[in-house]
Amino acid sequence: MDVNFQLQPIDGEIIVIEDDPLLLGLMCEILTDVGASCVAFGTADDALIYMLQSGTRCALIIADHGLPGRIKGGELAELVRGRWPELP
Repeated sequence: MDVNFQLQPIDGEIIVIEDDPLLLGLMCEILTDVGASCVAFGTADDALIYMLQSGTRCALIIADHGLPGRIKGGELAELVRGRWPELP
């Protein structure tokens, strides 16, 4: 199937957090194929550390709910919403 789909320009990275390597790879591949800059993590803990230390702008976070580590997907959403309220 030939699909000519292009996203509007995205200002910043899309952070994808998924503990299943197959799903994580697939999501990042799709996002990259449509022109997005994607950063992948297996835990919300690692993603949060990256977000706090990185100087890049985050445009969107896609997170699994049940993640390994101390922070789960829903908890990450609350933390991010409090720290960066401008994120969608």
